[in-house]
Amino acid sequence: MIKLDMKIWQNLTNNQSHRKIPRCIHQIWIPSRTNEKMHDNFRIATNACIELHPKYTYKLWTDKEILILLKTHYSWFLPTYEKYGYDMQRIDAMKYVLLFHFGGIYIDLDIKCKIPDLITSMLPTDKRNFEPDIIFHMGAEGISANTDIMAAKQFHPFFKLAISQLKNANRWFYLYHLTIILSAGPTFLYDIC
Repeated sequence: MIKLDMKIWQNLTNNQSHRKIPRCIHQIWIPSRTNEKMHDNFRIATNACIELHPKYTYKLWTDKEILILLKTHYSWFLPTYEKYGYDMQRIDAMKYVLLFHFGGIYIDLDIKCKIPDLITSMLPTDKRNFEPDIIFHMGAEGISANTDIMAAKQFHPFFKLAISQLKNANRWFYLYHLTIILSAGPTFLYDIC
């Protein structure tokens, strides 16, 4: 279990008050049992993001790379990750782990970038000189956080708290969609807020 230690975060922010969100795009591809190849629509969307962000680094995380990261740095979380009944739960959980561990911006594979420098573009025009520590948008229905695009500085305590809660939230909620959104998805994240 991860203990939320605000002193670590405060030391990071005090020592680097002008620290920015890392310019790194993270995406996750976990192939299904029936289809190992990435869908063309995902590839087109991914390429658009890469082309519009030449100054960003890009990382497509596969199941194999995720397992290496978890075994190396988050072995306590690996049993929960492996017990998830659906790949979408694994993807949602890994969004939080990646943003905590590396910082940067997470973008779902079905999101096609249409503007350069997404991190700056997500900020209000009058706030672009000072980046917040974390950026995500609340769902229109008021009961979830949109997790398709999120950005954060490395080691943000919100994502540390989120990943510490994933084990307890991993249970069956009677329906496929409810299980995903309540155990690791947008509604799970909203409940942390």
